[in-house]
Amino acid sequence: MSELTNEEHEQCCKMAKIMLKVTVPSEIYGKVSRSFAVRWKDVLDRYWHLLDKDGNLHIVLYNQDLDILAIVAWWTTLRDFYHMTGEIINSSHPKSFPRWHSLYHQVPNSVTFNVLLTQHKITCSSLDVPSTMYYFLKDKGWTRLNLEDITQCQIVFNHLRKTAKIGARWKYFCETQSFKADMEIVFEFPDPIVNYVLFWPCL
Repeated sequence: MSELTNEEHEQCCKMAKIMLKVTVPSEIYGKVSRSFAVRWKDVLDRYWHLLDKDGNLHIVLYNQDLDILAIVAWWTTLRDFYHMTGEIINSSHPKSFPRWHSLYHQVPNSVTFNVLLTQHKITCSSLDVPSTMYYFLKDKGWTRLNLEDITQCQIVFNHLRKTAKIGARWKYFCETQSFKADMEIVFEFPDPIVNYVLFWPCL
C-alpha cells in the first residue's frame, strides 16, 4: 500500500471532524450533521467504511441528499451493534481512500427497486414486488433473498402471471422495522451478482 502524500494526509486529517448522528430506537435511518455533510459533500461517497478501535468494520449507505441527510442502509445493524438509544456524538477518522486517490475502489453499479407499502403489505406474510424486480430475480435464479443482516426470506415465483413475492420471514422482517403505511421503500442490490439487498425509506 502506497503512503499518502502530505497533501492527501492533510485532507484526510481535515475530514476527521466530529460527525453528529441522531439515533432514535424506532427509526430505521440515522441523521447526519448538515455542517459536516455540506463541508465534505465533494468527497463523501455513498458507501462509508467505518472501523472502530476494536477492529469492528461496518459499512453504511449515505443518501447524499443535502435536503434530508441520512444514513439509510445498514443503519439498524450499526445501531443495534453499539446499543445506541439516544443522541450520539462521535469523532471519526478516515480509513478508506477518497475518490481522488489512486487506490480508491469503485463500488459496482447497483440495481434499485421502489415499493410503496400499504397497511396490508406490512402486516401480511408476503410482499408482492414490482414486475421489474420479478424479472431481475428470475434472471438470477435465486429462491431466497438476504435482507441486509436481518433475515433471509423465501422468494415465491408465479411464472404464469410473471409475478414474485418475498415470502417466508417477510412478516418477521416488518416486525423488526418501523415500517408505516404509505411509506415508500427502496430495495438496492449493491452488487447485482450477489444475493444481498439493502433497504431504506424514501425520506
